[in-house]
Amino acid sequence: SGARQAPWAAAAVLLGLAAATALVVLVRALAAQRTSVAPQLCAAPPRGVSAAEVGYIVDSCADDRDLFALVDEFAQQGLLEAKGSEDRPEVVLHKKADIPQTAPDYQRTFFQALFGKKQEFSFAHAGERFAQKLAEAKTQLAQHFDGENKLYQPGTAAASLVLPLLAAGLFLAGMVLAGGLLLAGGTALGAVSGACALGAVLVAHFGVYRWRFAARGTRLAFSIGAGLLLLCAAACAFFASLTALLPMWAVLGAAALVLAAAVLAPRFVKPTAYNNEISAQLLGLREYIEQDAAAGGKLTPEQGWALLPYAYVFGMTEEFCARFEADTAPVWYLCAWGWGLHGPAYMGHAMH
Repeated sequence: SGARQAPWAAAAVLLGLAAATALVVLVRALAAQRTSVAPQLCAAPPRGVSAAEVGYIVDSCADDRDLFALVDEFAQQGLLEAKGSEDRPEVVLHKKADIPQTAPDYQRTFFQALFGKKQEFSFAHAGERFAQKLAEAKTQLAQHFDGENKLYQPGTAAASLVLPLLAAGLFLAGMVLAGGLLLAGGTALGAVSGACALGAVLVAHFGVYRWRFAARGTRLAFSIGAGLLLLCAAACAFFASLTALLPMWAVLGAAALVLAAAVLAPRFVKPTAYNNEISAQLLGLREYIEQDAAAGGKLTPEQGWALLPYAYVFGMTEEFCARFEADTAPVWYLCAWGWGLHGPAYMGHAMH
């Protein structure tokens, strides 16, 4: 009995700290002003914003797709061309000119990753050097959004993750101790409840960066995932409270505050004015591309090729290119099997 009661004080302190931290999160979240962004329908990307930068803005993450979109941009700038023959069934990039020194660091690094001192490159034979340069270019792309191009106001993004994680971590530790340690069932349920709370915090946090540009299915997946984690955390907390060393109201009260904080913490992630302005234009551009694809294609091929890198980072390559015939291939695409839907789809597959 004495051994079983020993952890109750520590459990009370931990759950109290968890509740207090969650309360701070809730106050900040409810006081935060939300900004909505309406799409500004436009037929061209924002001036001076590359497809790689658009890819980063979409999900606040520099990934391979963002850099690979530059291949189409480099081709349209006359820096390279894509070739492929029947006896060599792969897309080979051929260097046509050097990239200007005025180009952003991440673009010059990626161009160096493609060619280095060589005149041609194939994704099928990319080696360790390419992987290292690609990683460097992704780091530089993320750094591009510092200073005046920052997407979120300083401190808000970090606080929206650190504070609810701290609350959930304290809640996890408190729930384990509240189970009495010697009651395996109660301890396990408390641990599961705290772990699910941590998972809900992470899903909500990373979901907020993708929400603006996420498709309906992606939003539904985030919502269902977070909902299931919250439901599991609440259910386990309830059953753990039945045998806990602390009063049921204390356990369930702390659980309610922590789970509410997990849901509402993303509210005080505050986008910058630059983020709101550029996002409105990009949402409008994506809507324009979607409308053009749905209408069967009102764009000329030349207009379409200019937007191809942006359709690529939006994940709309096939829908966007399906309406173009093989004889409308861009001048930089010199593969024997033609263009049409096969060209961009094959290039995308080769780059991945």
